[in-house]
Amino acid sequence: MRYFIETSTIIDFLQGNKQTVESVLSLSGELVSSYVCLAELHEGIYRIGEASKEAEGIKDFFNGLSFIYGLDEEISKQFGQIRLHLKQEGNVIKDLDILIAATCKAHGLVMVTKNAKHFSRVLNLQLY
Repeated sequence: MRYFIETSTIIDFLQGNKQTVESVLSLSGELVSSYVCLAELHEGIYRIGEASKEAEGIKDFFNGLSFIYGLDEEISKQFGQIRLHLKQEGNVIKDLDILIAATCKAHGLVMVTKNAKHFSRVLNLQLY
């Protein structure tokens, strides 16, 4: 099984949250993420002004992953479907979050997130 480690979980992991660290390390399967999550993390470190210190931890985390997803045709299709559905329901989330959800749906990944309530708006998204 492939587990997609979403931005909120990565932040908690890097901050040393004991429960998150134990939870992530106990997963039996491949750990993956995406360049979208990496972009969100870089925005955060530039915002707080600790780019060099925090960037090293992020780099180490991503180097330890089995795979990092970019954008492909299937993710793009899923994005369109998810975004349209959320708009029709009047329950829109940020486009970057839709891309993250679309990545998981397109590739059959289980999302590991601290924002389950937020992502539960996306139909048939597997959450951990």
